[in-house]
Amino acid sequence: MTNTIRGLVDAGGCAGVSTKNEWRFVFNLAAWREFDVLTIGNRRCELPVEKSEVHELMARVRAYDIVDLEIDPSVTGRVTKVTRLLAAGLNDPELENIASALRKPITATHPLLGLLEYQREYGRYVGRVQWQGRQIDIALFTSDPTSTEPVFQRATRVFTAQRDWSERLRHCIADKLLPLKNGTWLEEDETAYTEGGLLERITLQSIHFGESGRITFWHADDDLFAGHDIEVRADEERGVTEVGLAG
Repeated sequence: MTNTIRGLVDAGGCAGVSTKNEWRFVFNLAAWREFDVLTIGNRRCELPVEKSEVHELMARVRAYDIVDLEIDPSVTGRVTKVTRLLAAGLNDPELENIASALRKPITATHPLLGLLEYQREYGRYVGRVQWQGRQIDIALFTSDPTSTEPVFQRATRVFTAQRDWSERLRHCIADKLLPLKNGTWLEEDETAYTEGGLLERITLQSIHFGESGRITFWHADDDLFAGHDIEVRADEERGVTEVGLAG
């Protein structure tokens, strides 16, 4: 037995996800109509597919598209199992009005962090802010754009103590990456680096404040490590927890 629902794909669009060689086509609905009842919220949908089908489906279903779905009502919980994508790119005035409202920009003005804009597709506020005399990017993740207090307070505390955080970052980066650079990443024409020589080439680019409390400091490596980003993970309680290369 199956049911049919009509839904509005949210700003995140869709993706192909694999687990143990099994592929699923995944997207979230921002609103849906089931048994003629309209619901506005968040509904995760997963359609089992072959890997070869993912690219075609991603081209067919995009953010804010209206879709008709056949679902399996016997599968309950936080995930809706889709058995078939019936149609995409439909016209539906009621859902289109919701999509128009969701496309309107959301901004917040913070006394320390300045003007921030919410990116629905990533669930975060973004902006530019001063850190130790330089402009950097900032991202504050919150799935609900109206519930900003915890992540904004965390960012405020970090930026208020930015001199202390900068010293911690420099110490941990040098402790982790100076032996790595001098041990395995020196080019033929490079001499071994001092701590100061290494740190003067590494530049903080952005800070991400996660919804769960993680703080990630992203640095550019000035080609010290073949263009890899330098990722420093931290939290307020433990300070810096991990330094590594990414990308």
